[in-house]
Order: sequence, then C-alpha cells, then structure tokens
Amino acid sequence: MKIEKLSIIKLVITGLAGHDPICVYIDDFGGDTYVSIKITEFADKWEMLWPLKGASLSESFQKSDNQYIIEYFDKELKSTTNYDNNVNKEFVKQEILHARKNKYIDYSQAKEMWQEIEELEDIREDCCNHHASVELLNLLNGDPRNTEWPEVSNPEYQRMESRLNAIKEALKKI
Repeated sequence: MKIEKLSIIKLVITGLAGHDPICVYIDDFGGDTYVSIKITEFADKWEMLWPLKGASLSESFQKSDNQYIIEYFDKELKSTTNYDNNVNKEFVKQEILHARKNKYIDYSQAKEMWQEIEELEDIREDCCNHHASVELLNLLNGDPRNTEWPEVSNPEYQRMESRLNAIKEALKKI
C-alpha cells in the first residue's frame, strides 16, 4: 500500500472592500511544475492548474500580470464589455438624433423609437434577437449583431483584478 501526504494550504482573505471572504485552496503536488489553485468567493468558483515555471507559487504569481492569470481562470472574462444597457440605450438614442438631424427619419418616427428604447429591458439583446421594431433595426443597419456597440470597463473583470491583487498580497505573507 502506498500513502501520500499532500499539503493543502487554505487562505481566507477578509476585510477587502467590495468583496465577500475570499478562500484560496492551494494543492501542492510535491513537484515543481504545477499546483492546483481553487478560489471561491460567495457562490463563485475558479479552478486551475498553475504552472510554477521553476519558481515558488508566490514568485510565479507575482511575476504574472493579472490579465495573464485571468485568462487561466476564465477565458471568457474580458476587460471591456458591450452589455451595459444604459450605455447601449444612450448609444441608440444618439443614433436616433443623428438620423433625425440628417433627415433620415421624421419627428414622429424618432419619438416612437425613443419611446421603444425606454420600454426595452435589454436594448442590445432585444435588437440582436429581432424583438425590436423594424424601424429600430433599420436604424442599426438592419443587423444589430454587426453594430459596433460601445465598450465600457467590465466590472466583473475589475472585481477579479481586485481579488487577484489581494491574493498576491496574501501569498507574499506566507
């Protein structure tokens, strides 16, 4: 019978503004190539195998920028997003004003589209799924999926960066 004793480190980071307690589980396999890292915060969880590259976890993590680390944990998480409904509503309103100024639409059409925008719960989603009026879709070149929706900072990405900065600080202390 073979028995292995693994060293699992659990860090709990509390008191970080805007965050619930962050738990970090580090499972060192005893080699110098990879460690398993699991991060939890409330109902969110991220897991990965982290390459050590011949250094300690703390050194390896410190050398890596947050963007690189985030790509390991969540390939879909981007620093910007075009899903901010308020920003998208303002964008479409500007398109209406532009069309009105250039006399592509008249006052009553502009007013109807403006009211429609106010009633839509998710302007981008509703337009891209063709749940908006034909007039509004035509304003967005007929296919809103190809419209260049405005990009804004992604708050989820910023939260992940804040989380990683706290973890880097905690790793310095162990």
